[in-house]
Amino acid sequence: MYLMENFQFLAKKSWYKQWWGIIIIAVICFLAAFVIAVGLMSWHYQKLIKQGYGEDLKKSIYGERQIDPKIATAREELEKIDRPFLGNPEASLVIVEFVDFKCPVCKEQDPIIRKIINKYGQQTKLIIRNFPIESAHPGASKLAEMAYCAHEQGLYWPAHDYLFTNQEKLTQNLTAEDINSFVGDVGLDGKKFNICLVSDKTKTEIKRDNAVFYKYTISDTSKYTISGTPTFFINGNKLPGNVPLSTWEDIVSSALSS
Repeated sequence: MYLMENFQFLAKKSWYKQWWGIIIIAVICFLAAFVIAVGLMSWHYQKLIKQGYGEDLKKSIYGERQIDPKIATAREELEKIDRPFLGNPEASLVIVEFVDFKCPVCKEQDPIIRKIINKYGQQTKLIIRNFPIESAHPGASKLAEMAYCAHEQGLYWPAHDYLFTNQEKLTQNLTAEDINSFVGDVGLDGKKFNICLVSDKTKTEIKRDNAVFYKYTISDTSKYTISGTPTFFINGNKLPGNVPLSTWEDIVSSALSS
């Protein structure tokens, strides 16, 4: 009789109050927590990869690997400072930016990257290289040549700012008035500028800016290829597109503290 009453009592208990029900609930909670943790970790790693830390993640997982000398050479050519730069020439954090002066996103990024360089000062170096995309922005090559000729006279940054400020006004077919306004506002020697602008050397130098990406053909150099502007390289790690200031802050502060 006692056993019968005890059995009836157990049968009336809810399943989740019984020992086997408690085990099932515990297992479900554990699996749910595991899935959430894996999801958050995956999201975190994807964010880091998008911010250009893919190579660092590979090193932390698989350990250091020997750098192919061709890759090292490609980065060395990428970061040559015979191009216009801001900041400390000996800085440990090197940012290389490929620009197209007719690219609207490049214009949007300019004040953002300048804020970063101004904030971190002597800790960073920004190198500018040209990547005019004529198929998307007709006339972009001519603007790159104008900037290069201004650089030859030590006036790259006034020219850089002028070209972005007047981006909408500078059409594919520049007039003599357009050129004269540029020369006058930037403060260039007109005669030297005109000689430079028609020089074959100037066109060659613009092409040389991205020639390094076609020189090396091993698969690993794909990390150095670019297809649009702006494209940034932060100590050799690619970061393309329109990057918010908050993302720049995270990347630079993390790189400087590591």
